[in-house]
Amino acid sequence: MSRTVTLALDWSLNTNHTGFVVAEALEFYKKVGLRLKLLPYADHPTAAKRVRVENAQVGLGPQETVVAYADSPTPILALAAVNAHNPSALAVLEGSAVTRPRELDGKRYASYGARFEMHVVRQMVRADGGEGSVEERVLPKPTVPDALFTGEADSTWVFPAWEGAEAELRGRPLRHFLLRDYGIPDLYTPVLFTTLKFARKEPALLRAFMRATARGFELAAAEPERAAELLLAAYPELDAKLVRRSQPLASPNYHDADRPWGVIDSEVWAGYGRYLYEHGFVTSRGGETVAEPDWNAMHTADF
Repeated sequence: MSRTVTLALDWSLNTNHTGFVVAEALEFYKKVGLRLKLLPYADHPTAAKRVRVENAQVGLGPQETVVAYADSPTPILALAAVNAHNPSALAVLEGSAVTRPRELDGKRYASYGARFEMHVVRQMVRADGGEGSVEERVLPKPTVPDALFTGEADSTWVFPAWEGAEAELRGRPLRHFLLRDYGIPDLYTPVLFTTLKFARKEPALLRAFMRATARGFELAAAEPERAAELLLAAYPELDAKLVRRSQPLASPNYHDADRPWGVIDSEVWAGYGRYLYEHGFVTSRGGETVAEPDWNAMHTADF
């Protein structure tokens, strides 16, 4: 009898999630006695909250989410990196007068309201010689990517392989500023996580789940066109043109050529965590200063 693993998504279904869909479609989960249930994205509760209250066994979110819950009574543990390198970027419309981050001073930024988000945005502007005086406009999360097109904001945070591909299809391409080009260390986003409690309780289930998931992402990396068709077959409501444009852009970043999918490099993880800590972005949930966390305790390769 198969067991169900429920995965809480970090956003509406997109090509960051293809490997999970491929693993289900090709019965990789079935072969290890599992079936996958995807919980659609919801702003409230977040994927992390769903996992922490056991509405889902695993969830997706940025590295910052794991860091943010490190001092929680219910800490979460990163199991794998969906992408080998940070694929996200700040973006403006290609036709914008803004050609580099320092020119975002005094401009409007469409924000998701994430805990570290504006710190990173303003640091990028400062690293490029600006003052960091970016105006934050927190919008309902589903509307944030469209803020550039509606004129509500001058810049926002995007995944070029998804929102960037969508903008091209709309005939309004974006100009991207990669975080690593402006003083921000590489980071993992999204990561697959569970609670420390569940990892200790169900190690065999997690090992089986991770084996099947890795097979799904490895196939999606090697065969992006096939992966796109499997995603569309499972979810025909998705925009077919967008999926087919996006998947060849997303697949190469799933893993480095010399490493399997999912590997979290301790130096990369700690490098970004330490960057946040040294800039005063890592505090207790009450806002107090804390000792530098144990970065390696936040992720594991055990599964």
